[in-house]
Amino acid sequence: MNALIERLLPKDPTDVYGRRFDELLLAVVREHHPELIREVEQKIRAKNLAATRWALQSIRQALDHFNLDTALYPTTEQGLAVLSEDRGRGPYITRSFPIKDPWGHPFVYRFPSLAGRKPYDLFSVGPDGKEGTADDIE
Repeated sequence: MNALIERLLPKDPTDVYGRRFDELLLAVVREHHPELIREVEQKIRAKNLAATRWALQSIRQALDHFNLDTALYPTTEQGLAVLSEDRGRGPYITRSFPIKDPWGHPFVYRFPSLAGRKPYDLFSVGPDGKEGTADDIE
């Protein structure tokens, strides 16, 4: 059963169809194998967390490249979308790059940082979609 679950988990958790498939998979497991529901939920959570961390790291790299080329970071108003524009240099990420987390929430980006520890704030609000809660992911 574990091998089947691994094969069924979508490879791209930022894809809306992948999120719907996660929900469908959970419904089927809940109905036919309720004893496995906790394990499946943990695997989906781990997959989404790993995908979020990977995306945040990739966005940080793109922001650093943007900064090297322009001596600035994008403003909060410009947002992350500016990274996919071709302004003579760049684009720094492709237009198809997920600027939303696996739960469908846009990544939070602010420049300058409100926290003050880094030049900018970049994080996911996590599954609950609320900023400042325990499930936020940096």
